Amino acid sequence: MMVEPVVSPHSNIINKINNEIEKRLEWVKLYESVSNAGIVFLRCGITRPTA
Repeated sequence: MMVEPVVSPHSNIINKINNEIEKRLEWVKLYESVSNAGIVFLRCGITRPTA
């Protein structure tokens, strides 16, 4: 007997949120390794904040 996986109507949203979290975690890891926000912005395609 095969059991069908339960698919939540919100699973697509949850996947998008998880992907966003993983992406931002990579930004943090890169910053920790290079200690230069400018490099992180350039490598990750993040626009620089204007102050």
